[in-house]
Amino acid sequence: METTYKANRNKGMGRFAMVARKLLIEQKRTLMIMAGSYLGACALFGLWFGYLGATPRAETMIVYILISGLACGLVASKMFFDMTSKEGRTALLMTPATASDKYLTRFIGVLPGMILLVVLGYLAYGYADLLSLGLKYDMWMPLPNPFKGAAENPNTISTICAVTAMFLFNESIFMYGAVAWPKKSFLKSLGVFAAIQIVLFFAAAGLGKFLMEFQWRIVVENGEALSWSIIGCITAVAALIMWLSFRKFKNSTVI
Repeated sequence: METTYKANRNKGMGRFAMVARKLLIEQKRTLMIMAGSYLGACALFGLWFGYLGATPRAETMIVYILISGLACGLVASKMFFDMTSKEGRTALLMTPATASDKYLTRFIGVLPGMILLVVLGYLAYGYADLLSLGLKYDMWMPLPNPFKGAAENPNTISTICAVTAMFLFNESIFMYGAVAWPKKSFLKSLGVFAAIQIVLFFAAAGLGKFLMEFQWRIVVENGEALSWSIIGCITAVAALIMWLSFRKFKNSTVI
């Protein structure tokens, strides 16, 4: 029994490695152009900001998170780019591998891969900014650590988890769109994401007005518990959407 399990596990890992290798070989140039373009754009922004006298700081970090989140959404929407044409769809679905192997190879590139690229992009932006600042104004300083003092701040962990949960939710929408509507998936997924935000806004505004109308109050006795509950719900919804995107891909047909 144990020998059979090990054989099946090794076979599955080998098949997964072959699918990943096939994807890398076919899309090596595209991936290099994408990564190089992103890093180059980050460095260019850094040079311009440094030339204008701006330094990397907390406000800049927030802007970078918003821009990088949009870039991650764009990449996630292209997760199954080859399904936009009948030939590519046929080639992908007829590849002799399981649906999980095909999905996970792209899932790794969209989540861990993009997180790594975002970190490298921040370094490219920050050091380019400081280099430009030093060359023009003769002000040389180290790249500030955005997590400096995080240990002393009791809300740091919850803030990081909240940003992570929102990132996963954002990615899950674009992942589902990549499978559900491969053609123009970014614009369509962006429209769905915007519609969700609008609905939530009006729901919150309506609830607030309803409470004010009857002069009711909601008293939060444990704000930390409420925050973690919201983070948990967002993460669970994101995981559900990702699972639904996998199920939809698994049930995809050539026609």
